Parts: sequence; C-alpha cells; structure tokens
Amino acid sequence: MNLSKSIDFLLENAGAVIQYRLRKEILRDITPTEEENLLEQIYQTPNFKLVQSYVKPDGYIGSGAHSWGNWRGVNYQPTMLVDGEASARLLSNYAVPKTHPIIANFVNTMRDEETLRQEFSYIPPEVVRFNTRYVGLKSGGSLMVLIYAVQALLGYGDDDYVKPFREISLDAFYSFLALNSLDDITKQQHIKAKYNL
Repeated sequence: MNLSKSIDFLLENAGAVIQYRLRKEILRDITPTEEENLLEQIYQTPNFKLVQSYVKPDGYIGSGAHSWGNWRGVNYQPTMLVDGEASARLLSNYAVPKTHPIIANFVNTMRDEETLRQEFSYIPPEVVRFNTRYVGLKSGGSLMVLIYAVQALLGYGDDDYVKPFREISLDAFYSFLALNSLDDITKQQHIKAKYNL
C-alpha cells in the first residue's frame, strides 16, 4: 500500500475535519493561515452549527449528559447533539481547539456547581443523578466520571480540577499490569453459545 498516495488523496478529497486533523496531528505541516482556514470551514459544517445552536447563555451545551432521550413519553432530545456528552464528542472529533469559546465556556459551566445543578434539573431522574454524582466514582459508575471524561475529551484532562479522575484512571490501568492474559479476568462457560466468556 502506498501511504503517500492515500495521504495525497485525502488532502485533495477529504472534508475539512479530516484535512485539518491529517495536517495538524499526523503530518504536522500546517501553517497558521491554513489552520485558520480549515477551522473556519469546520465551524461552518452543519453539525458544528447545530452544536452551536444548543449552547445556552450560561455556556452549557444542550441538556444533561449521556441522558434520557425520552422520559414518560416526553422527548427531551430533538437530536443526539443536544446531549452535552454527544456535543463534546463531536467537538473532540472535529479537533476544535480547547480555547474556542464554546469549549472554554462549556468546561467552565461544568465546573460551576450551581450552574451544573440547574442544568441537571430538567427531569426528576437527572436531579437524583446530579445529587449522587460522586457515588461510584472509583468504580467508574457516576455522573462525575462523565463530567471529568468530557472535560478530558475537550482538552482539559491535565487540569487540577480533573486530577481525581486522572488518578482513579491511572490506578485502574495500573491494576491491569498484574494480568497475564484475559483468562485472568474471564470465566469459561460450558454452554453451546457463540461466545462462551
């Protein structure tokens, strides 16, 4: 396979997101002017515009995070991107710089307790989820895991605010070093099924 041929094809035919990430992160040959032009093209894409339309005055994007699409017959999400986590994933995938006002304001909102409380009060289950957001943090099953992960996705993973999540994550990775194989954490089932683990 001719890698340079594939790269040339992408540089000529791919959309702005792929061209930007290829030039900035892989080839590392992007000029400031080219970066500015490609980012401006990214900011004009329909999905970026949609995320932009979901930014609230307080800076939070959409409603909740990894939230309910439908609760008691009421649809709270007209599109997936109205969800804070989904929007963060898109912004991360598009490699939008962490200094962009949408990202900086979103992260600031996630770090403000009162604003975050308001954002997670749109339906009763989310109020409970917010009030218990630290329960299960060390086992990876809490709202704060998601809040920390979203901030890391958006480029703020090295900040002191995210330190508890970073330390828990590193401890989790460290615990896997003692494993020699998947057999150490799986159990063979003696049933006739496609997957027996």
